[in-house]
Amino acid sequence: MAEKMGKETLNDDDHVVFADDDATSKENPFGLDDVATPGTKEDWARTPMPEDFHRKKAVRCPPKFSDLDREAQGLFSTMDIMTGFRFEFNRMSGPLTVGHSMCMGDLMGEPDHYSFTLQYATPSIVGMGRATSEGEMLALLRKTVTPWLGGGVMTRIGPESNAYEMNSADVDLKGDDCHANVKLQLQNGKPIGIVSYTQAVTPALALGVEGQYVFQDNLSSVSFLGKYSKKEVTLVGSVAKPPLSSALAGSIVAMRKVLEGGDRLWMYGTRLEFAPDRKAPGAYTTKWALAWDYKMPTSSVKGHVNESGQIFSSFEERINPFMSINLGAMVDFMKSKYKFGFGLNFSIQELSEEQQRALMAEQARLEGRSADAEE
Repeated sequence: MAEKMGKETLNDDDHVVFADDDATSKENPFGLDDVATPGTKEDWARTPMPEDFHRKKAVRCPPKFSDLDREAQGLFSTMDIMTGFRFEFNRMSGPLTVGHSMCMGDLMGEPDHYSFTLQYATPSIVGMGRATSEGEMLALLRKTVTPWLGGGVMTRIGPESNAYEMNSADVDLKGDDCHANVKLQLQNGKPIGIVSYTQAVTPALALGVEGQYVFQDNLSSVSFLGKYSKKEVTLVGSVAKPPLSSALAGSIVAMRKVLEGGDRLWMYGTRLEFAPDRKAPGAYTTKWALAWDYKMPTSSVKGHVNESGQIFSSFEERINPFMSINLGAMVDFMKSKYKFGFGLNFSIQELSEEQQRALMAEQARLEGRSADAEE
């Protein structure tokens, strides 16, 4: 059977057949660089299509291995759910952003500290530097050379309470349906080689593999990752073989995204993790978690519950385009621990007069919609 494609059709042999006898276009209607442009429609009828023509049009380049499950990691992360007090001030001027942050009491148990961040971002270059009052320093630079080639370097020095040093350099190679990355990392002087490859099998399915080798200790590990995403449902599965162990560790994540009213996104999911039990050889330990994230035009609600009975939750409200507040909480019923936090964020961006008018119009629209919802 022939599949219709505008005025042309593809027959069973993947040859172009013109349905309109008056069509006399001499240009390649499909924009294929590897097919010579014939002069007549009869020549087109005899020109075979590339074997992977349909696949190239449907399959896109997947993210690299470390970013393939980033959406799932963001949903279950508790890094942005803080307790205590946090103040952030960011000023944006074109591609340059300067940020200040002060924390007093943190969910991850870090001491009170101040951090300064400087970031420069363009479509081809991204650079960032950060320094904290505890002595931690981070610097990275990434460059996109061509649409298929890029790379970056990073250096990180730990705080005085946990001194360490890590330097890395990596190269990204992208294809029509694949993504490869080669990284060399020095962690406290130990060289580590990391190679990863991700392949888009279908428009909905992507598979990846990553191998690591520690040269000094002669240790190696391998990890496999798969992501299936279609319409509202996303499934992510991973399996890894740790060094010096024949047992496998991994996780399974099931997520669903629902778009409500065009400007409200409801996302929730569950995660199951399994790993070898160090105390009982041959046995496994499991962890379970349930997470949700509801984004509205001017606010968002995020939460997380795990197998230990701990509940993490945060609420963020954007007061205006330049200011937002954040409320966080952590409740542990098993240990009778209750922690709460408050955050304040200011973001100032230098805008042109036209951008300011557009921003004020958008704010008025959001306020009007909120008022209608309350009525």
